[in-house]
Amino acid sequence: MESIRAEVRISVDGSVIPPEAHVAVHDIEVEQDVETVGMFNLMMAGGELENEEYRWIDGDLFRPGAEVKIEIGYGVSPEPLMVGEIVSCAPEFPDNGGVVFRVQGYERLYRLGFGRKTRSFRDMKDSDIAGQIAQDWNLTPEVDDTTVTHEYVLQNNQTDREFLTERARRNRFEVRVEDKTLYFQKPKEDAGQTVTLTYRENLVDFFPVLSTARQISKVQVRGWSPKDKAEVLGEAGSGDVVATMGGEDTGAQIVDQIAGEAVRAMCGENVATPEAAEDMARAFLNQSALAFITGEGSCIGSPQLRAGSVVELKGLGARFSGLYYVVSCRHRFGTRGYSTFFTVRRSAA
Repeated sequence: MESIRAEVRISVDGSVIPPEAHVAVHDIEVEQDVETVGMFNLMMAGGELENEEYRWIDGDLFRPGAEVKIEIGYGVSPEPLMVGEIVSCAPEFPDNGGVVFRVQGYERLYRLGFGRKTRSFRDMKDSDIAGQIAQDWNLTPEVDDTTVTHEYVLQNNQTDREFLTERARRNRFEVRVEDKTLYFQKPKEDAGQTVTLTYRENLVDFFPVLSTARQISKVQVRGWSPKDKAEVLGEAGSGDVVATMGGEDTGAQIVDQIAGEAVRAMCGENVATPEAAEDMARAFLNQSALAFITGEGSCIGSPQLRAGSVVELKGLGARFSGLYYVVSCRHRFGTRGYSTFFTVRRSAA
């Protein structure tokens, strides 16, 4: 299936690259994932050696640390796909053929991986901690409230990205940076779809798997309160699944019918209050629920399809058509056109 012709615009440090550089770029990849740092790859012709220099390899345009903005679309105004920073430049000098120059970069979230810290946060919510870390890195915080105030939280020889990711997982939050804004938010699987893809039209292929093997219907989190010198218990059940995404039966409900109550006990967790334990139990249950149906597919290039968005898939029959949460996607633009590859999850069928 042929991709519809799209247009790409690349800017470095706020300025569109010159036409001769744009022509030299022959392949672009942009990868996004709700669980890791987004990245981009530019493949371009290195050109000819002139005065002992290659123009793009030895020049200052694609230097480490430079800001790169990639936009793509089908209209006169391409949509922003990623803003990142160049972290590596890798020329290739083959034994035959032309010289190739690969430029790779990451979203600014990668910066939070520099340096390890040991420090404590007192009487703060995780959302407050995320806001403080964002400001430490001169990023604008955009956070959802996590409600529970912790008396003491230790960042123990961790990078800010490791630490923030750990706090996010306890709440089933996601951490990402778009341009200069740090997001610490709940997954938006209950949001409306941003894109609709139909099999044998703009959906090229799709390979879903429905599995109850790792589904659970109840989670118990047990910890200890040093203040009260007592056990802390938090529970979540199948009724705590946040969103069914238009489906009728969640994986938690189905496994409950098949095997009775399927309990996952988590003991010795670092939770000091029942509220914190319940939050962790709900987070773990919903993380498991969203993996009830997983799938991989590809479509005609769609800049609206992003990690963290909801896509509607049609033409797949009654069970597998519906809304899916996009956990990762890869946009590829090159000599063969523009295509988008994605992985998705769904909590109910």
